[in-house]
Amino acid sequence: MSDPAGRHDLVERLRRVSPSTLGHLRDNGLIAGLEPIVRPLRMAGVAATLKATEYGAPGLVELAEASGPGTVIVISRPAGSRRTNFGGVVATRLVRLGITGVVVDGRVTDYEQLVELGLPVYHRGLTPIVGRRTAEPAVTGVPLTVDGVVINPGDYVFGDSDGIGVLTPYEAPGVVELLEEAERRERETLGSLGVEADSAHRVLLSNFSN
Repeated sequence: MSDPAGRHDLVERLRRVSPSTLGHLRDNGLIAGLEPIVRPLRMAGVAATLKATEYGAPGLVELAEASGPGTVIVISRPAGSRRTNFGGVVATRLVRLGITGVVVDGRVTDYEQLVELGLPVYHRGLTPIVGRRTAEPAVTGVPLTVDGVVINPGDYVFGDSDGIGVLTPYEAPGVVELLEEAERRERETLGSLGVEADSAHRVLLSNFSN
């Protein structure tokens, strides 16, 4: 994926703000039904989407290769499936490709490996039941609905320990300015109460810096 002017900067700015700040402004574009693989966690990137089959996700690594660094891979699994197509081996390959996060609307496996890798991952649960080789193709580059939120390829996806926010490319530049200003005011308020809000925030960001 090409890196249009401002894309990298916008991703970095979104990585430093919280979906809950967006939640003070509106209800839409917020995903609360998935769990982060570990807390604390920070994630931001541009969405690349894949609709998996029951038994696998053919084309996942190829999608990551085509999308490139700064991408958040969004995977939709069949509703109610106890299987997964996402674990430690695939995650390791995605890390090496510069993928900045994975959102799985379904289960994952290899919990310890995922935690050790440090790749931000959101999921609906864990499972030992994994996929199989299949000729049935997955579908990439299509809109997906996750927790009632539509995610289109190219949308900006950002997350922390509380959940995930989704912004369209059109709205993202303006919204991130609103979020930055809101969090600046919040820090000022906390400072007036004698709370050093920035210290913990800086530690968190350093843990997830590129």
